Amino acid sequence: MRILLLTAILCSLKVVLFAQTRPYDTPINTVSRTSGFTPGRLDFIAGRGDTFFIGNTRFRILYSKKISLEMQEPTLLLERYNKKWEIIDDFSSTGLNYEFRDVNKDGYDDLLADHRWQYLVYLFNPQKRTFIRCGYFSEGYDTLRVISANENIYFDNWRNKFDNWRSYLYTIKNYVRYNLGIIEYKYTLTYGKGDTSTVTKEYISVRKIFNDTSQKEISQIKNVDFKNFDIQNFWQREKNKFYPNALMAPNYSKSEMYSPIMR
Repeated sequence: MRILLLTAILCSLKVVLFAQTRPYDTPINTVSRTSGFTPGRLDFIAGRGDTFFIGNTRFRILYSKKISLEMQEPTLLLERYNKKWEIIDDFSSTGLNYEFRDVNKDGYDDLLADHRWQYLVYLFNPQKRTFIRCGYFSEGYDTLRVISANENIYFDNWRNKFDNWRSYLYTIKNYVRYNLGIIEYKYTLTYGKGDTSTVTKEYISVRKIFNDTSQKEISQIKNVDFKNFDIQNFWQREKNKFYPNALMAPNYSKSEMYSPIMR
């Protein structure tokens, strides 16, 4: 009787272990964790690391005591196992939170670190089996807003706590985001007596971005419905003013230089 009971326990334990782990050679494009782990401060401070697989490649995220000056949060180490653990990058996030989603719709999960009103995105490169720091995306990261699929041009919306907003036109080259242009709603607040204020001097600043850093205002848009301005329609009409620009290399049109997009 004891032998039968012990056999039943061992069999059930084997089922549980198999359900929580996957063979190293199982081809999976989405994140598969080797143990139950919830990203966040408590699990990391308790000394736990987050080990996961994409395909047959093993990764882990570890807690670091280094404090990020940008976020005033402890940093996390992103590592890949290649005969030994190798550091890919370190990053910070709000509350040490992050998630995995397929941002560029290529069938592979990407890493998104929460930065309050934006996300730091690491795109997964299936050829090199590693994550590449792509850049910062707005909270609408889960929807790739396509302006021109053939030219690999996209846009996103950024809205702050108040009524001001801005939108970037960008491209992705070698899994890295490059901003090409920006339109931004600007205004002046004139304060009166008490808590009253009046919005004046409203306009939309249209700026071209060179080398993803320097900007030059090329026009201003006035006397329009600023709150309901059709951002997508603007970028579709005006994209040729921003792309190509000084960022572009002579062979930039080659398809292999772009992050793959599934349509």
